[in-house]
Amino acid sequence: MIRYSRKKKYSKKIYNELSINRRKGINLFSRIKNFVKRIPKRFINAFFILVLSFCFVLVFMNREKFSPDYVGIFFEDLFAQMQSGNGYPYKIAGNKVSNENFKAIDNSLFLVSDSYFTTLNNSAKVMLNKPHCYQNPMIKVCKTRAIIYDLGGKNLKLISKSKILHSMDIENNLISADVSDYGVFSIVSGAKGFLSQLTVYDKNGKDIYYKYNFAEHYVTDVAISPDGKSVAVCGCTARDGSILSSVYVFDYKSEVPVAKFDYENNVFIGIKYLSNGNIAVLGESLTSIVNPKNCTKEDFSYDNKNLVGFDINKQEGVTLALSISEDGNNSEIFVLNKKGKLETSFRTEHNIKALSFNKRRIAALAYGKVYIYNFSGKKIKAVDVGNDAKNIKLFSNRDFYVLGVNEVRKIRF
Repeated sequence: MIRYSRKKKYSKKIYNELSINRRKGINLFSRIKNFVKRIPKRFINAFFILVLSFCFVLVFMNREKFSPDYVGIFFEDLFAQMQSGNGYPYKIAGNKVSNENFKAIDNSLFLVSDSYFTTLNNSAKVMLNKPHCYQNPMIKVCKTRAIIYDLGGKNLKLISKSKILHSMDIENNLISADVSDYGVFSIVSGAKGFLSQLTVYDKNGKDIYYKYNFAEHYVTDVAISPDGKSVAVCGCTARDGSILSSVYVFDYKSEVPVAKFDYENNVFIGIKYLSNGNIAVLGESLTSIVNPKNCTKEDFSYDNKNLVGFDINKQEGVTLALSISEDGNNSEIFVLNKKGKLETSFRTEHNIKALSFNKRRIAALAYGKVYIYNFSGKKIKAVDVGNDAKNIKLFSNRDFYVLGVNEVRKIRF
């Protein structure tokens, strides 16, 4: 009886506390309700108008994300990514994949061999695998899709992770191409009477948004902004017995470039937009980060050292491996942020063959091993990856893909 009485008192105490809290909640709700009633209706109406206007502007600015094509591709790719595969290693379809044709979007992998293009999810499930007949296939990727083109040929394809979106034949030989997140794509090709020609197409390849002919420069690479509203190219020409390279930035409202930068005694080999709107331009003797809004640039010179490895991460910047010898012995690793400022640098005693960085981790491929560093230069891990390893892609702070001679491996460290 005593135990029952104590238990009854305890239950009654809990009930009273809950009742008090419930009454407090009702009182608070009543106070809020009364406060709202005292607010003049014109202020409430103005508040809702502001909220609706903000939502309208937000939807309008991101209207491409709500288009049926974009939404459809998103869900098709998402479904393909969720499917389970047999796991890595994955046997490459075709004879070989070059280092330039080994790309990652998040944890998905894009491969273009000499005869097939393939997309894989992180469990090695094949999302897309199609043959091609390109003599010199090349691939560029963005956040949602990729463009595959025949360097020196006249054919290209736009693909998502799970399907072919569009195929196209052009009139002149292709030099370079790039695609935006919403499908607008740009190409650089030869042209009659000109050294190079830039053309920007809509996502279906039917309408031409912009065209520009280069009479003096031979364009080596092109990059289009993620929203598809601006485009940049890098190219070179000869002047007074030396090489002069230039970077052009275009929007579609002006017939002439909105910005142009010249560089002496340097040849650019790649160009890419960063997430802050700046443009990273990678050269044989320097890397330049261009700010097209302010028409300024930050140059990082290699000081006569050899570029033996590099990676451009749109979210974080550029990492470079420079060595006094061509074999990458005793390299020094540099990280430039998205504004072009040197963020960190450190030496390594290894012969660097390839670099990849993500989530403030740096992966350096040497002969048969991958060394993981943090931004302070501290070695976190050394991982055996096989003597056939040619390239690596660090897609998280714990995982990376390895491109071998005839297979792709995934390694967690």
